[in-house]
Amino acid sequence: MQQCNVTFHKHSCFQIEDDQCIFLFDWYDDTPPQLDSDKMIYIFNSHKHADHYNPCLMKMADSYKQIQFIWSREIKMPKDDSRFLAVKRGETYEIDGPVPFRVETLESTDIGVAFLIYYKERVIYHAGDLNWWSWSGETHSWNRNMETRFKKIMQHLEDVHIDLAFVPLDPRQEERFCWGMEYFLEHTRTDCVFPMHMWDKLDIVKQWKTMPESELYRDIVMEPEYNGQEFVIDFE
Repeated sequence: MQQCNVTFHKHSCFQIEDDQCIFLFDWYDDTPPQLDSDKMIYIFNSHKHADHYNPCLMKMADSYKQIQFIWSREIKMPKDDSRFLAVKRGETYEIDGPVPFRVETLESTDIGVAFLIYYKERVIYHAGDLNWWSWSGETHSWNRNMETRFKKIMQHLEDVHIDLAFVPLDPRQEERFCWGMEYFLEHTRTDCVFPMHMWDKLDIVKQWKTMPESELYRDIVMEPEYNGQEFVIDFE
């Protein structure tokens, strides 16, 4: 995997595509996407929240012959269809196909899982709702517990070289919007990061890049500016 195309669909939904496979993460529109049926398609959904999953994806099982669904186990799915893989936190799964690869799942600080994918000697990370959630309306003890949980989970990534990552940057957290992404950047070895979970406030990335805390990482953090934007990522 020397090059891939990354499409920012919206929110936390991204598509990664190379010459053999398509990975689609956390699609939640009411209409399924149109994808290249000549390639093997993998549909990842980190959890069942309505901004990360839509049952319409079931229709894709009838539309594509080369397809597999890798879903957090709380999502309802057919039990007798081998194309649907229910995954749980803290497990490792070997995925067969034209290009076999490995998926590790991390615990989330919300529900569901985060995905760590080892594909063609590259490592891809999609956080789902794994983030340092801290809110002004919560108690000190709640926020402190969330911080502790998040930092403990991040320890699993400290020794991993991540080539491509998708990490929350949520403007609803007000001045705390960047805590999770900055901690991830400071404590992992990651080459390219796409902020996500920004709702419709995509200019939050530019805002963050004006802050002094971003100085060391500005060049590796991408700036999605509109839904459907495509990026070409070259790996060294």
